[in-house]
Amino acid sequence: RPSEQPDPIAVIHHLLDGLVAAARRHPMLVVFDEFGGIDRVEGAAGLLRTKLQHHVRDIGLIFAGSQLSLMRAMFTDVARPFYGQAELVDVGPLTPAALRGIVNDGFRRTERDPGTLATPLIEFTGGHPQRSMQLADAAWRHAVPGEPFRVDLWGIALDDVRRQTDLANETLFSRSQSNDQKLLRLVANGQPIFGAAASVIGLTPGSGQSSRDRLVDTGEIMRAGTPWRVVDPVYADWIRRRFPL
Repeated sequence: RPSEQPDPIAVIHHLLDGLVAAARRHPMLVVFDEFGGIDRVEGAAGLLRTKLQHHVRDIGLIFAGSQLSLMRAMFTDVARPFYGQAELVDVGPLTPAALRGIVNDGFRRTERDPGTLATPLIEFTGGHPQRSMQLADAAWRHAVPGEPFRVDLWGIALDDVRRQTDLANETLFSRSQSNDQKLLRLVANGQPIFGAAASVIGLTPGSGQSSRDRLVDTGEIMRAGTPWRVVDPVYADWIRRRFPL
C-alpha cells in the first residue's frame, strides 16, 4: 500500500552509502548499463555524482548505453552533472578471431564439439557481442557432451533465437516512425538508403536523411565501411524475413 512504501529518496541515499562503504573494504568496479535512462529521473544524475565523486580510488565506474547521442551529451554538455567526468569509448564488434576462440574454447572446455559452428555464427552476427553469445548458447544447449558435431546445430540455434525474439522485434519495429521503418527495411535488405528501392517504398531523400540521422543516434544503424547496416543482426534478420524487398 502507498502508506507502507519507503521514501525513494531515502532508499537511494541508503543504497549509495552502502555501495561506498563496501568499496572502502573491497575496491570494486560498478557498471551502469543503459545509463541514459537516468535522465528520466530529475536530480538522479547529480545525486549519483555527489555520492561517488570523492571515491574514485575505491570505485571504478563504467557507464554503458546504446543511445549514442544521449550518452555523448551526458558527458560533453557543460550543464550536466557528469560533464568531463568520463573517457568516451566506442565499443565495436568482436573480431572474427576473438569470437571463434571464445566459441571453440567454451565448447571444448565443456566437452562439446564446436565443429564449424563459429563460421556461420560469425557470418550472421558480424561480431555483435550479445547476439553472438546468445546464439552460441542456444547451440551449446543442443550439443551433447562427448558426441560428434551435428551439422544441423546452427540451424537449430538460429530457430531457437528467432522464436525467442520475434515478438520483441515486431514490437520494436511497430513503435518506430513510418519513415524509420522504411529506412530499416532498406538497410536490413542491403539496399542503398537513396535511390530506386527507396522510391519504390515511398521514402524521399529528405525523409531518408532525417531517419538515418535519428537511427544512428538511437544506435539502431551504423556504417560498416561503405554500406549501412542494422546494428542488431537478429533484428535485421527479422526485418528481412518480415519485409523482404
